[in-house]
Parts: sequence; structure tokens; C-alpha cells
Amino acid sequence: MAYEPVRFQNIPEQVSEYINKGDQEESKRVVANIAVKLKKETKEKTRFPIDAFPSRIQNIIQVFYECYKLPPDYHCAAILAAASVAIGNAFSAYFKKKQSYPPILYLSVVGYPSSGKSPGIDFGLFPLEEIEKELREEHRDRIERWKEECYKASLDKKELPEKPVSQDLIIDDATRESINRIMSNNPKGVILVQDELKAWIKSMDMYRSKGSDLEYWLKIWSGKSVKVNRTSDDVIWLPYPFASVIGGIQPGVLKDMATGGKADNGFLARILFAYPDEMIKPFQTDEEPHEKVLDLYRKMIKFLYRLPNNFETEKRRGVTFAKVIKTHVPLSEEGKKIYIKFIHDYTQQYNESESEEVKGILGKLEQYCLRFALIIEMLEFACSKAPEFTDDLNPMGEFKEVEFLELEDLEISKSSVEKAIRITSYFKRTALKVIDQLDSPVAQLGTYIETWYNEMPEQFHTNVALDVGKKINKQFPEAKLSESTIKRLLNNQKGRLFERVGRGLHRKVYI
Repeated sequence: MAYEPVRFQNIPEQVSEYINKGDQEESKRVVANIAVKLKKETKEKTRFPIDAFPSRIQNIIQVFYECYKLPPDYHCAAILAAASVAIGNAFSAYFKKKQSYPPILYLSVVGYPSSGKSPGIDFGLFPLEEIEKELREEHRDRIERWKEECYKASLDKKELPEKPVSQDLIIDDATRESINRIMSNNPKGVILVQDELKAWIKSMDMYRSKGSDLEYWLKIWSGKSVKVNRTSDDVIWLPYPFASVIGGIQPGVLKDMATGGKADNGFLARILFAYPDEMIKPFQTDEEPHEKVLDLYRKMIKFLYRLPNNFETEKRRGVTFAKVIKTHVPLSEEGKKIYIKFIHDYTQQYNESESEEVKGILGKLEQYCLRFALIIEMLEFACSKAPEFTDDLNPMGEFKEVEFLELEDLEISKSSVEKAIRITSYFKRTALKVIDQLDSPVAQLGTYIETWYNEMPEQFHTNVALDVGKKINKQFPEAKLSESTIKRLLNNQKGRLFERVGRGLHRKVYI
């Protein structure tokens, strides 16, 4: 059964009845355009291209959707994030010299409070939580062995061995000191996960004694080296820092992403928005994902994380070096042709655009496309090594073993590039949607309130606003534009949207 996205109910071609109160002619003209506009918007809904994932991942997304009815965008973003950090610094997408990109992603899952952002993220990241649990257990074992070695060394009056350091994978502390320390212990990479990205975004506006967090996260996204001076005798050198980010954000908080120059210096352009057009809270069901489906996804992400790689940390003259030996995965010849054509298309759009924000988005998405292509290729590789399943979902064996030499022969296929371009197009549309909302506070009010606002004449009576709200409610019960809601809007309790110009007479602030 193919995934069927949630859709608005059918919209009639014409408004069939007039409103019987207030200014009749004005009301008729206003409501007559509503159905047409909403129908057009419905056709232009932004859908995440789920079929860009390998078929086995598509099936997992479908199961998640059928059980929880959350926007698939949330699950897709979380799966991209999980695969991103599972691949980590071990691989990079290679286009040409000086253009090799690690799969670092900054993902923002957009939704109203309690709309399912956090559960959607959690289901995609649960394999990483299990990997981290295994890392803790391994660290515990190393500590026990270290204690034994220390005891023997003390008896033999020898130098004590260095204490093992723990490896973290998932972090929630966004301070640079904490992240640098964790990345130095785990050069493969980490992921910052926050239920709400608001605190992370606001930290960008703060200037600290060692520079701003904004500059730091710009460097991390680009994979540029980081040097950390703990003390004069304790320096950490991270030639390839790796930290992906994922978290939720409410539509009304999006404006914080553009404050403090974040729209001008490229930070906003680096954010990928998983922003579904429909964010209706789903009704709960008693359906749960089959444990064998969860197990397949768990093993795929763990397979990627456990692929042979070479990371070392060594200390020389008080400086800790995190050595990373990457496998650069090149584009196939056909894949390179498709990618170059894609770049030319985005370059043309870049040159034609008069918006600095749009230019920034297009420029960063060119890099993101390669990162997506690498992730899709590695997921395809994991699927190719997964066992076949019987009709009752029992695996016929285990994941196949992989030799290091096999990884050196990897290349990003034409198919993976084409799928990456489709994912990139989705994130371009959601980024432009955010830009539109930042330009006008009205766009942050939600689809139905925004339509209600936009269809009002520049100046109108209260009864016209109420009549239009009733008409929208009749066609779309989920809109819930109650009389009290509309009066709060007219009284500017949700921001300054109107001016009162007479008794019961209002004028829009934004035309």
C-alpha cells in the first residue's frame, strides 16, 4: 500500500451561497475568491519526496506514518539526520579538488506546539541512542581494564596508563567547550539534538570572550578546522569537526533565525526546514510499528556506523590531534553530468534573483545536494547488504560483512544524484516559504488565518471579518476560526495586524 499524504477535503468550484449579514456586496466579493485560492494552494502543497529513499527505507517511513499519522516530513528529516551522523567523518562526497563535503546537516523540524515534532525526531534517531548506549558499555569495560592495568603498573612501579575517554554521539549541550571536548574524543562526529532549537538559535546572538557561537557554527557546517585552547599547555586541534543538528521549532519562532545578521552571513541559508504544509495534530491510534520493522531500521543505521574506518587521537607536546582518515566517494561519470547540470540550473536562478537571502539559499543547497547524494548512496549500500526477509518479516541471515577495500570502490551513482536533487528541491521550497514568512508577520499565522487576512479589503467592518471566517469554517472545519479568535486578531492580541479607524472599522497594517 503506497503512502497517501493527508489532504484537505475537496474545495467547491464556486461559493454557492451568499452571507446574509453585514455588507452584502463586499462579503460576496471577498468569499468568492477564497475557494479558488485555497484550491490553488492545495495543488501546490510541498511534499517530501519519500521515494527518493531506498525502497526499504520508504517502507519504514510508511509504517511510521500509518502508526502515528505524523507528517512524513518529520520522519524523513530524522532519518537523514541519523544517517548523516552514522556515516560521519568516515566518508565525504567528492566532486573535485577542494570540493569534498562531509554529510553535515542542520535540520529544523517546523510545527506548532504538541504537533508531533519531537516524536517524529525520536523515531528516526532511536538507533543512535542504542549506539550511544553500546559506546557507554564499551567505555565501562575499558575503565575496568584500565583500573587493572593501573594496579599492575603500580606494583611494578611503572608509569600508569592513560585513562580512557568516553565517546558520546548524541549531545544536548550546545556550548562550544562541551562540543569540542566531545568531538575530540569522537572524531567520527556527533549530533546536537534539541526538542526546541530556540535556545540554540538565540545563543548565536551572544558574544562571548572567545568569539560568537554564530561564527563557530558557520565553521562547523563548512567542516573547517577548529583549534581549542583549553590552557597554554592543553590544546585540541580538530582538522575535520563534525556536528549535525536537528530539533524542533515553532513557526512563530522562525523570525529569530534572521536576527543579529544571521540572514546576512549565511547562517539562515544553512538551515534545512522540514516544514509540512499540513500540521494538524493527529488522533492517536493503538497501532504500533512491528518490532521487526524497527529492527531492520536499527540494523541499517548501526551498519553504517560500524563500517570500517580509521580514527585516531594522539597527543604531541601538549597538543591533542584528532586524526581522521576519510574515504572520499566520487561521483560516477553519469552522476557528475547530472550534478553539473543541476549546478548550472541553480547558478542561473542565482544570477536572476535580486534577493540576497535567495542567493544564499541557492549557494548552500548546491553543497547540500552532494551531501544528500552521499547519504542516499550509503543507505542504498546498507540496503544492498541487508538480508532478505520471509513473508512474516523474519530475516534470512545477517548483514553482509564489508571489507575496507570494497569501500574504496564506492561511487555516487546517477540515481543517487537525481534523488538528491529532488530532496534539495523540497528544502529549497521550504526555505523560500520561511523567507516569505520572515518578510511578513501575516505569513506566520497559519494557512487559514493568512488566507483570511489576505482576502480582506484594505479597510473593512468587523462583521465582514466574521462572515469570512464563518465561510472558511464551513468549508474547512479544521480551520476553527471562531468569533473570539477573529476578535483577538482584530484587537492585535497576536501582533499588530490592524489599525482601528472608527467604530467597528479596521484597516490592515500589511497590504
